[in-house]
Amino acid sequence: MRLESAVRKGDKHAIKELLEIAPELLLKPDNRGNHPLHYAASPNVPGGFTIVYMLLKAGASVNAINDRHQTPLLISVISTEDDDDRVPRILLFHDAKPMIKVTEEFMLAQYSSSRGLHKIAAAIREYM
Repeated sequence: MRLESAVRKGDKHAIKELLEIAPELLLKPDNRGNHPLHYAASPNVPGGFTIVYMLLKAGASVNAINDRHQTPLLISVISTEDDDDRVPRILLFHDAKPMIKVTEEFMLAQYSSSRGLHKIAAAIREYM
């Protein structure tokens, strides 16, 4: 199983095994430039908070940029409908850069507020 697949499925056991065998997989992007942490930060991953923590603890790059110039923090915020600040907060705690321009009008904190994600916006502002 590939690390990306294990992350998407939320398979903590497989992730742990893969990282023990080949820790360098953390820093290998897929064909779109996404690192495992980009996938883990998505709200679609079962147990995402725990997976994000596992990857960060193992040395994942919190500010990795994919081919669309997106960081895991940006993906976490733009792809969620729920105002759950746990994943953004752990990324920020591990030095994710909060000053991200999302649109011509909005930085990430403002964008979050405009979507009603007030807890997430507050977390981002705490780290600005």
